[in-house]
Amino acid sequence: MPGPDVDSVLARSIRVFAADGRELDLECALDAVAGSDVVFCGETHLDDVTHATELAVYDGLLRRRGGKVVLAMEMFSTDEQEALDDYTAGRIDEATFVQRSQPWGNYATGYRALIERARREHLPVVGSNAPQMLVRKVGMGGAEAWRALSDSERALMPPELLPNSAAYWTRVEHATRGHVGGSGGSDPERLLYSGQSLWDNTMGWSCARALDRFPGHLVLHVNGGFHTAYGDGTASQLKRRKPGAAMATLQIAPVADLAAATFDAAEADADYTVLALRRAAGLDEGFHTVIAARDLRYRLHVPDSVSGPLPLLIWLPAAGLRAEDGLATWRTLVGGQAIVAVLEAPYAQIEADLGRGGRWYWPDTFDADTSALSAALVTLRRYVARYHAVDPARVVLAGEGEGATAVAAAALWGDEVAPTVLAFTPRSYRKLGERGLPDAEAGFASMRVFAAGDAADWWRGELAQHAFRKVNAEVVEPADSVALTRAALGLPAPTAAGAAATFLVRDGGSPRAQAWRDLARAACLADGRDARFVTVASDAALPDDLAEGARALAFAGEWPAALEQAATARGVAFVTPAVAVAAGLPPAPGPFGGTTVLVVPAGASAEAREAWQAAVARNPMQRYGRFFRLELAYADGSPSLGDALANMVAAHRSNALVVPAVFCADAATMLGLQQQAAAYADKVDLAWLPGLGGRLAPVVGR
Repeated sequence: MPGPDVDSVLARSIRVFAADGRELDLECALDAVAGSDVVFCGETHLDDVTHATELAVYDGLLRRRGGKVVLAMEMFSTDEQEALDDYTAGRIDEATFVQRSQPWGNYATGYRALIERARREHLPVVGSNAPQMLVRKVGMGGAEAWRALSDSERALMPPELLPNSAAYWTRVEHATRGHVGGSGGSDPERLLYSGQSLWDNTMGWSCARALDRFPGHLVLHVNGGFHTAYGDGTASQLKRRKPGAAMATLQIAPVADLAAATFDAAEADADYTVLALRRAAGLDEGFHTVIAARDLRYRLHVPDSVSGPLPLLIWLPAAGLRAEDGLATWRTLVGGQAIVAVLEAPYAQIEADLGRGGRWYWPDTFDADTSALSAALVTLRRYVARYHAVDPARVVLAGEGEGATAVAAAALWGDEVAPTVLAFTPRSYRKLGERGLPDAEAGFASMRVFAAGDAADWWRGELAQHAFRKVNAEVVEPADSVALTRAALGLPAPTAAGAAATFLVRDGGSPRAQAWRDLARAACLADGRDARFVTVASDAALPDDLAEGARALAFAGEWPAALEQAATARGVAFVTPAVAVAAGLPPAPGPFGGTTVLVVPAGASAEAREAWQAAVARNPMQRYGRFFRLELAYADGSPSLGDALANMVAAHRSNALVVPAVFCADAATMLGLQQQAAAYADKVDLAWLPGLGGRLAPVVGR
């Protein structure tokens, strides 16, 4: 049975635009360029649909020019010309050709089809690039090394090096930011003998030679898109050597979503642009790639009663946190005044405290991760606005920690992310400094980065490099994210009557503990009070400056008896187990319910144990369904966590959520519990939550 028609498959994978913005099909574009002397085809080197498009362009031009097309390629250098000639003439086999030419690592998936197409009809192929050995020699030695080239070496290079334009070198600097050795800085002589100049000069000269060697032929040159963008670089080098030659440029740009992709004629960098659907990529650093769609999940709050368009907050939490915590906080803070979408980090992982969390990017895939996120944020904004009444002028994209870095990346390199962008204390951000600078305008009206010290200096330097784009961005001292975000949404600042409430907490200082404190503060703000938090370590005395009416965000037995007695003597009120249960104990995850195992901390008094036993007796889990249960275990007594899990196995129950009965346990405490449960890891599906602090907001807010 024959396979699918390749042309029809390709047609569904690309969209073609002329420089004036007209959308047309590839055949029309080839009709338009077929009369040229040279067609430059700019690519990204690994993309699968890009390479299929190049083969279609080659075939199409061969048909239109009666086979009189010279294929010239950046991927082969001038010292490999003899191997190309021998192979396309059929004088050597493929193994010998590969051994002699040493093609790029992705040759099999990227360029073999072009070479084999030429070989079938013995068509000319030109290796156009400068030999790497000579690029290194001249790049390091400059003009002196250039003059010292031997006759055999000089035969592989153009007789004269012509300078590229200042605008071109500016784009090179923006693209590489000095991290690649192709640029020679700002000195004209160093630039002339730099690798980038040698590549462009040699490729332009090779195309000019091909026109002389094959009169009446069209030269199709395949190169990295940067070399011929805006008709500069290699294209300019050819034009200066052959002023009368008719030249056309075609750029192929991979996109993640072909249907949603847009083309802005004002930013066109070629006569024709092909948007190519990203489906797969060739060998790179030992990996082949297929492109798989990744779900970007988010939690959404829409006020029940909507009177007119509402502002929209898109929030990216810090790494290690869940969207549910961020949504609970911002829903509490904005209530019925705004729509809130909180994203879940795409790379889910178990954090040090055994709770579920995630990260936005990895160091080795930073560009791909943040680029994909940027595109998804644009889609999310449009999707929410399609179904809900969003005020387009009051859309705010904001985040904290690593989420703030992802926000800044989306704003600086993305498209139409939001009018206002707020990045609160970004973390793990230095990879941004290695990304090439975009040419397009920024996708925001204003951005503020909240950073201090060395971080602030770094961000000021980074934003200064974007100044040529006229971005409206600034670095300011960290401040109250709640008030600033509400102001950006067009909402009044929360009003706090009187002194701030004081809460004592015992937690490990983790990002999750901070998120739960933020939720507690949000509940206070919603009630017209501000709040401050005092963390009390296990071996610490109470602070001397305890405010009158301070409360402890604690559960029965969480505090050592001596500290609890001292706190009570000073008028500190404790949240009781009954109140905590009323706030809602967490159910075990899973489609058919499960058992929540509460682990009472070591040192709990008899009264604390009795309080938890009474809470369990009220069967609070029945609100979730008849398959949900609650069991107690004790960190220093019976039943232990192991006993509770053994009882579950005996009762043929296999789904458990283990939660210490504390505000937020540290990683060491959770690791100890995990070790106690190790014998049941293959018998029970275990989930972990490091505490109950996220359940106390309704209590704190009263």
